[in-house]
Amino acid sequence: KPIFQRDIRSNSPEMKRLKTMLESNNVYIEIKRGDKKPNHKFEYNIRNDELGQLILSFVYQRPGTARSGKRTIFENSSIYNQIFRQNYDKDENKKYFLLDLIYLNKRFDNLQENTISKLDNDEQIIYKNGKQILFSIFGMLYCIKNNDVEVSTLLNDRDYIKGMEFIYGKFISNYKKDDLDDKINNLIIQIVQIISEKYRDCYENSECTSVSNFFKTDKNYYEKILDKFLKTYERSKNARKDIDECTDIFMRVQGQDISIG
Repeated sequence: KPIFQRDIRSNSPEMKRLKTMLESNNVYIEIKRGDKKPNHKFEYNIRNDELGQLILSFVYQRPGTARSGKRTIFENSSIYNQIFRQNYDKDENKKYFLLDLIYLNKRFDNLQENTISKLDNDEQIIYKNGKQILFSIFGMLYCIKNNDVEVSTLLNDRDYIKGMEFIYGKFISNYKKDDLDDKINNLIIQIVQIISEKYRDCYENSECTSVSNFFKTDKNYYEKILDKFLKTYERSKNARKDIDECTDIFMRVQGQDISIG
């Protein structure tokens, strides 16, 4: 079988450290095709390319690249270094953030059946194709909730969030109430509904030909999707209230031990 850059990267020191760190925290990560999984039963399982997509979306706000360029994560050294050469094992805030991102991803996947049942047919298509977009908006709301950026700043300059320094820390594992799944589910539905409205407008104006085309580029995310979401969030008191009621799951805590699950 052909050798991919992902397989070659599996021998790198940072990938081996990442694997050791995650497995010591009950997360199995596949870093190479054909890896033999240990007999130990892990609570969470993820591939490193999938993890790369989550980080590229949530932290770096590049859902188009994450969705369309999974191989690019390993083939483009600049992107690879941004994602994986972050010393997650040495910085506790980065480590706890990464564990929580994996935890959020698991919750997201487990809610799929419940979420789909509450969406209409068009919204279901958006949801099924838009995971990276949703995680980018999650990341943007994380920054807003923790006062890392003002909504007015983003409305004035959509590109601002590209260059701002991301502040790592544990978040979702710090939320201890029993309505976590409800909050994630409600937030997904609200975001999907806003995106669906924008997609219909773009489709009717011949600005895109399909949902896949709509989600294909980072440019569409910034100029169309993020723009629509921020304007709705800023101008609709009801939408803002409903979204804000869910975003306490993104409240960041730094410098404390966590346990995920």
